[in-house]
Amino acid sequence: MEPSSGTGKMDITVTIAEMPRTSDTFEVNEGTFNQPSYKNYPGRSGEVVFLLEGKDYTCSMTVEQYDYDYPDGYVQTLQEASIGNGIDIVFTGDAYDAKDIAKGIFISNAEAGYEHLFDVEPYKTYKDYFNVYAVTAMSDESGIGTVNTIKDSKFGSTFTQNRILLENQDEVFTWAKKADASMDLTKSLVILLQNTSTYEGITYMYADGSAIACCPISAKAYPYDFRGIVQHEAGGHGFGKLADEYIYHNAFIQNCLCADGCEHPQGDEDMRTHYGQMKSLGWFKNLSMTADPSRVPWAHLIYNPQYSDYVDMFEGGYMHTRGMYRSEATSCMNNNIPYFSAISRQAIVERIMKCAGLEFSLESFYALDKDDVGPITKAALEGDRTFGVDPHLNHSTGHGPIFMGEHPNVK
Repeated sequence: MEPSSGTGKMDITVTIAEMPRTSDTFEVNEGTFNQPSYKNYPGRSGEVVFLLEGKDYTCSMTVEQYDYDYPDGYVQTLQEASIGNGIDIVFTGDAYDAKDIAKGIFISNAEAGYEHLFDVEPYKTYKDYFNVYAVTAMSDESGIGTVNTIKDSKFGSTFTQNRILLENQDEVFTWAKKADASMDLTKSLVILLQNTSTYEGITYMYADGSAIACCPISAKAYPYDFRGIVQHEAGGHGFGKLADEYIYHNAFIQNCLCADGCEHPQGDEDMRTHYGQMKSLGWFKNLSMTADPSRVPWAHLIYNPQYSDYVDMFEGGYMHTRGMYRSEATSCMNNNIPYFSAISRQAIVERIMKCAGLEFSLESFYALDKDDVGPITKAALEGDRTFGVDPHLNHSTGHGPIFMGEHPNVK
């Protein structure tokens, strides 16, 4: 304790040294005063009592030490690739404190996210091309808080008025490389699990291919649950480099006057916008601003018997009803259902093969391609290609990916 003595008003700094692991447990009330809920955790709990010398005045502070199996920076391998060079997927977290980690909340969320990502095609079929890691990241406080309550999180996840943003992207990349110091971020994906039940999500994308998909642990009902966020943000934006297909404005995108952050490109090659920049990189293949079916990225699928029943020209996407075209009635990039359109699956497989150091073959893609829907939707709506979800009934808080420039500043 510094200082150890003195008079008058002053600040006192108390440092508590970590003690060895123990077989002891202590009880914590995780409920409320009126509805207590007691649970036991491995570790220690006690009070430090301060007595003012010569006075009958005391104050105290409670100190808790949680013992955990996965300390800060611990790397757990969830899967090793058996095909190709091995594409790295790293799950790490923000706003998980020592208690959350001791309770196993982070590793449980990482394992669930891993299962969700590879429970949708084409990731299910190409699962063996990936290395998957979970890297523990400990924050001083638990949860992201609210607009009015700032909490101390490791990487700076924070609420703004209408979304959750990430402050320290470069630090997230650096932390993820604990899984493998030689990791090529341009051929990898970092998935940041943000410790909040709020429905949100944002992906930070760089021109060199690096990306961070921010995925809160949404408690909303299907299809806007945690599964939907992981598949949309990580599988769709982060790795697949796909565009949003949802619709907010009943207007031509070229002439829309909305002022809520939407882009209004004048064509696929409009380099004044992020949309045009993404197109120039060969991304956003699931959308086009041309109405000519012979010129869209999915032209080869429209008359292919394997896909012709459901691949066509559908107007609407990138937040607007008119002037933008997609290939199917709906998909994960529209409203988070567990299904990627055929051209989206092709774009994902093309990138898998490129990052794995292998050659992409359209014939091989056709042979292995599956248009299966995730188990929840398929069980209830077998054979319905709209999957029972109105393609214009979209989540009102969705945000497009943020283009961050050429590359992150990570050594």
